[in-house]
Amino acid sequence: MALYRRYLEGVQLKTWASMREAAEVMGIAHSRIASASAVANLPNELTSVLPADCLTFEMGRAIADLVAVRGVEAIRKEAVAARKLVPQPSPQRMLARLMGIDASQFLAKVRRAPERRGRPGRIFVEIHLDALDPDSESRLETLVGCLNVEFVGRVANANSVAGFSSGIVKPRVDPRRPYLATQQQRLNRPVPLSRLSTPPHLSGSVGSNRGTAMPPVGVHDDRSALEHWLSDYQNPTTRNRYQNEVERLLLWAIIAKGKPLSSIDVTDADEYINQFAVDPQPRSVWIMKGRRSRNEPTWRPFRGPLSYESRRKALETVRKCFDDLVSYQYLAANPFETVRIGASCRTT
Repeated sequence: MALYRRYLEGVQLKTWASMREAAEVMGIAHSRIASASAVANLPNELTSVLPADCLTFEMGRAIADLVAVRGVEAIRKEAVAARKLVPQPSPQRMLARLMGIDASQFLAKVRRAPERRGRPGRIFVEIHLDALDPDSESRLETLVGCLNVEFVGRVANANSVAGFSSGIVKPRVDPRRPYLATQQQRLNRPVPLSRLSTPPHLSGSVGSNRGTAMPPVGVHDDRSALEHWLSDYQNPTTRNRYQNEVERLLLWAIIAKGKPLSSIDVTDADEYINQFAVDPQPRSVWIMKGRRSRNEPTWRPFRGPLSYESRRKALETVRKCFDDLVSYQYLAANPFETVRIGASCRTT
């Protein structure tokens, strides 16, 4: 893309040394250059199945966000499978496949009820999901919650700005509140790295500790960076142990701190090792009873508070991970570099 090429030319000519400096010189938002970088580095498997004329900046940014949500490996698999289709699907159908809502599994219909007493009929959205898909129910619950909050709020705001009554009565006590609170708790429940979905602002695509140079191909956000790091370890025991530690840290950053992994600082790093890991709270969110498969809904990242020795090993792992992410040029610095294990009377 033109913006990204201009940024790279500036780096080569030493006009600027970082994305933030380039953004200041060009008078644009830093996030726009970061988005252009993400679009320009979309997996080849993906770009090869999309017509060049349909890959606009806005569509590219949407796809980059999709990669951040579903993970680069899931998107690669969908794209590789789509290339074998004859005839090739339309760009809209391709996007549906990449989103995991292909027409064979997902169908949305919009219909309007007949007019009554001179007033337009209500608009209905019908969502049809595959009953055999174990995630259908949670997808539908999430979608309904988002529609109830986002769509109604936007309509009300738009009509208010236009000077018209929105026609929406907001009760003093919103009956949806308990439902939405339950949904929020469900969405905040820790899930394994392989099934983690994060909104763009928590994906790490523009984390405050992101490096200024180009990371490896396919690494655009925190999840893909961790998956890339873990891929270097083929021994199942080592890989599983490392995944446990980085998974815990990533989930803590997103859920407990409300920030991307690539935005945590030294204070956060020390808090994680010497406070949170000592006593993960609330226990119902973070600690599971006994052993659970990552596929079970009762899975949690911890089996109990970490002892001094367990925290020492955890620190070694996350410090090594962050050192490698710095060497990949994905991160600018390692916040765990100066962290030391504090004393604790707890044991695992």
